[in-house]
Amino acid sequence: MQHVHAPRPQRGPSVGPRNWWGRRCRLVAVALGLAVSAMALPTAAQSAPGRPVVPRLDPGVTVYVTNPLSDTADRSSDTVTTLDAASNTVAATARVGRFPNAVAVTPDGARAYVTNRDSRTVSVIDTATNTIVDRVPVGESPSGVAFSPTGNRAYVTNRDTATVSVVDTAVNAVTATVPVGARPVGVAVTPNGARAYVADSGSNAVSVIDTATNTVTAVVPTGPTGVSPFAVAITPDGTRAYVTDASSGDVSVIDTASNTVIADVPVGSFPSAVAITPDGSRAYVANNNSVSVIETTGNTVIATVPVGASGVAITPDGTHAYVTNSGSTNVSVIETATNTVSATIPVGNIQLGVAIAPPSAPPTITALRPTSGSFLGGTTVTITGTGFSTAPGATTVTFGTTLATGVTCSSPTTCTAVSPRHARGTVDVRVTTPAGTSAITPADRFTYTVPSPPRSAR
Repeated sequence: MQHVHAPRPQRGPSVGPRNWWGRRCRLVAVALGLAVSAMALPTAAQSAPGRPVVPRLDPGVTVYVTNPLSDTADRSSDTVTTLDAASNTVAATARVGRFPNAVAVTPDGARAYVTNRDSRTVSVIDTATNTIVDRVPVGESPSGVAFSPTGNRAYVTNRDTATVSVVDTAVNAVTATVPVGARPVGVAVTPNGARAYVADSGSNAVSVIDTATNTVTAVVPTGPTGVSPFAVAITPDGTRAYVTDASSGDVSVIDTASNTVIADVPVGSFPSAVAITPDGSRAYVANNNSVSVIETTGNTVIATVPVGASGVAITPDGTHAYVTNSGSTNVSVIETATNTVSATIPVGNIQLGVAIAPPSAPPTITALRPTSGSFLGGTTVTITGTGFSTAPGATTVTFGTTLATGVTCSSPTTCTAVSPRHARGTVDVRVTTPAGTSAITPADRFTYTVPSPPRSAR
């Protein structure tokens, strides 16, 4: 079994192995002697002289950053910082569990899920209010988290129990536990949702989970070249998985059709995160003190950006990469057209994981079934459209101006609702999510009628 050994400062009796990200954060924080203020978080306008701040980058895009460490005694860490990408400023913070590790946002943008390594939980954040709405118990040392394409399942790696917890996001409960290789860290789901790829750092392998059966159907060795696989990302077309190998300083490229390694790309030291641009042409790899940019057609490094990286995420339009810097208290923003740092955002605490929620479009309604029902209410109506949120309580439905009951959204395109009592006539049915309210169209019209009396009453 291959283990990675990274030095870390001792704080009393040993409590067992720690996540590498956490080790590196503590090590660099002690070495630099960071003094993080316990006062309110500064904004981007307060960044150090000479550091560029772009006043407007990605309108509507929100960035989530985990803050596992602080140099203050008030435990001002264990938070998630929300950044407004339009102004590159801190918008909010939310306290989560102990040592927040990774963060991922549901496809509809309604919830952010945060793995809390030392709490054995996943915190669920309502992105509309930046408040914690649930906590999900999982396994020992939860590390990575990824969603199915519809957002109905979250896959959480449990490093110290060598398992993956499958979370039903509708009820925020673990519905399956999948044994994988030793010390799993990163996880990614294919675009079609059929498989989850898990980086088993202690096995020098990647476990491939069939999501229909929640069983491991393949194990892909990354060695002897790729040692200690740590993070994984899958190309938008689903044909390749890029896996960072922390100890060997390279990236293993897996052909997902054959589940074999077809290339090894040397990058920087301790690559701990990877993200792929929406067009699949570039992979951005966060190393210990840099970001390597891989051109995916030839699998070669075409640029190296000098930042103190630990996590990386790409904006939905592919124009910027947000990089958390484990040895400092700021986030670097890379302009992907030039692969240069275009902004530096102070966040006030040492950061680790990063995820980006895209700007969400308001929902739309394309059809109702049925289109009429009794004025007394009680008709179950199936609503078809786009942009519905499957998060509990995140979607509401109105008939005219009256709220419906029993609203359930099984997917981003299908909801059901029970019509409220209403006077006779035709009303517009409208769906509201955190992204907005559906526009009025002919497809959303529902007619309240008076039921015909029973034959015996005629």
